[in-house]
Amino acid sequence: MRRLRYQRGDVALALVPFADATGSKLRPVVVVGSDAFHAAQPVNVLVARISGNVSAHQTSTDYLLQDWQAAGLRRASVVTSFLFTLAPTEIHVTIGRLTDRDLRGVETCLRLALDLP
Repeated sequence: MRRLRYQRGDVALALVPFADATGSKLRPVVVVGSDAFHAAQPVNVLVARISGNVSAHQTSTDYLLQDWQAAGLRRASVVTSFLFTLAPTEIHVTIGRLTDRDLRGVETCLRLALDLP
């Protein structure tokens, strides 16, 4: 299911850039931007990277998904605090949505990562 409008909590497969900017790879992401952000920035989708390497992402700013299967993921996964924007065309397909429980957990970790109340 391909959409041009994304909402916080949508889980998608997207071209995720490598940290060293040498390329990108198709990886899962979760939309974390608000409706207000996406209305103001229609050419950008604010996302957080999702990793299946659970053992490598166990900090206080990483969230271990409880309902990863409901989100359309193939294995246990962690939403990291690695944030970036993508053009909507870089998002290949929406595969699911976070449950309310997982979305609240991700938001808590992002508040901690960004030092927000």
